[in-house]
Amino acid sequence: MPSETPRCRSFSRPRIARRRFLAGLSGVAASLPLAGCLGGAASDDSAPASTLSPTRTPTETPIPDSVVASELELEASMLSQSSADSPARFEATLRNAGRHTLELDFGPTLMFSGSKAVENTYGRGDALRIVPDREVGLVETPSEPNESGCRRAEGVTAVQSILRRKTLELGDTFSETYFIYTAPDAPTCLPDGEDAIRDAVGTNDGHVVTTLSFAVADEEVSVSGSVVPILAAPSANSSHPPGSSSVEVT
Repeated sequence: MPSETPRCRSFSRPRIARRRFLAGLSGVAASLPLAGCLGGAASDDSAPASTLSPTRTPTETPIPDSVVASELELEASMLSQSSADSPARFEATLRNAGRHTLELDFGPTLMFSGSKAVENTYGRGDALRIVPDREVGLVETPSEPNESGCRRAEGVTAVQSILRRKTLELGDTFSETYFIYTAPDAPTCLPDGEDAIRDAVGTNDGHVVTTLSFAVADEEVSVSGSVVPILAAPSANSSHPPGSSSVEVT
């Protein structure tokens, strides 16, 4: 099962804040036992009482980001669409589909590390608000839809800044669930179009980039996920695609 080690420090900023996190991964180095044998009682013509083989020092070999990205899978699927009882809800799952044990740093939850190494949004970037479906800080969202039946994000969200280290053994998965709200300034409820959020996940040799892509049509949302090496993702200083805007994801 995946293991995790949280480290905490708290602060807030408008909307769902995204925070810089520490990236690092310690490789696994196994110590080799000392080999040898012990003889019996010594005599004039006996062999030496004991012999020792040389001690070997294991060497740590980092796993390149390109390998980590090829071995990680980010799957995403809708659990429910928006209704009178609940906002739209989806699940995202990281899976180790490779040949190595992977240690990953992010936090306080998947997709909310807030690294400035990548552009956090693309597409429209300002139509949807993604809210983790668990306690990560003070989240102000409407408990009921407004008079027009739309669930719009309101107020600010203070997300606690926590570094989380996950160890994913071969075949292990780690899942999080999220709600989807309409942004306060969106022209209509869940407007048609495409949006995405990115997050830089720490590895032993740098970062990989996880992306959740959303498509909305007639207020129905679909979602998919992907993982690429950080060099394959736009940087925070890169230009935006045509028609996109730079905003913080909440």
